[in-house]
Amino acid sequence: MRIKLSSVMVEDQDKALKFYTDILGFVKKTDIPVGEF
Repeated sequence: MRIKLSSVMVEDQDKALKFYTDILGFVKKTDIPVGEF
């Protein structure tokens, strides 16, 4: 099975990006800012 699209809401985007790309090996294709929540 291959996951083609996923959205993940996080508090610290820089920390989350480092985790998902460096640790889990995911590849970031798109980064869409959602503003403050």
